Amino acid sequence: MINQKEFEDKIEEFKKLGDFRDEVELMTHKLIEKNEDVLGLCLMLFSWNFANMRNMLKTFRIHKFKEVLEEIKSTFKELEKERFETSDIPKLSKKISFIFNKLNPLIQHTGTSKVMYFKNPNLFVMWDTAIRKRWGIKDRDAKTSEGYISFLNLMKKEFSHIKWESKGISFARAIDMYNFATKSQ
Repeated sequence: MINQKEFEDKIEEFKKLGDFRDEVELMTHKLIEKNEDVLGLCLMLFSWNFANMRNMLKTFRIHKFKEVLEEIKSTFKELEKERFETSDIPKLSKKISFIFNKLNPLIQHTGTSKVMYFKNPNLFVMWDTAIRKRWGIKDRDAKTSEGYISFLNLMKKEFSHIKWESKGISFARAIDMYNFATKSQ
């Protein structure tokens, strides 16, 4: 079981990395605050998720991405007050599935979790291939909303005992930082 000190130490270790992605994260949040979601999310996807997006350059359709973001906007609005640490994931699963299933065909499962985080940084924990592998999530499960919901439930189980004082970082993001710092272990 992850203890409080280990969790906090890994967060500090992650913060020391201080790379380009930190700047992209700030820019993306600012652009979303200014209702420039498409621009901010594309900036993030093509820098944080470049390996997948590089392979999708010929098929990615920004107009379709805009349409889907508009289609899921009201569902994100319904979830905006939810926080990872107090949320009931099973109760929210239909809404989470709706969002995931709309985004996934366009930007795949890693990009989908990142967009979900940026649209609600207090609720959604990001994942990538290495993080999924660390937590024993099979590739076939990563491609489904059920797999992502299972991941969120697993994160609730693994981190529910951790006490988190915001420090300007949501608990969902802190879990991601921990996962990133430990994903090769």
